[in-house]
Amino acid sequence: MPYNRVRSVELDQSFHFSIPNLRPAKYLLFAAEEDDSEAWDNAQFIEQLQSSATELELQEKQQSTVHLKLIPKDETDRVRKALGI
Repeated sequence: MPYNRVRSVELDQSFHFSIPNLRPAKYLLFAAEEDDSEAWDNAQFIEQLQSSATELELQEKQQSTVHLKLIPKDETDRVRKALGI
């Protein structure tokens, strides 16, 4: 799956988020304790964490609700160290 764009969002006070105006496509969704934009711009980093992602395919005018598994900081640190980033 090509990595075209990374979009970060923050949770609201109820631990929810929304991303308006997504085009119909397949998406990989991640929830991580730490937001390191340099790492998330790296396709190898994303590939290493892909098993922790939730895949979502949106159709035209479709809305969806998903529950994401949190990736702990220890795991993202391990992947960054292994990749040297």
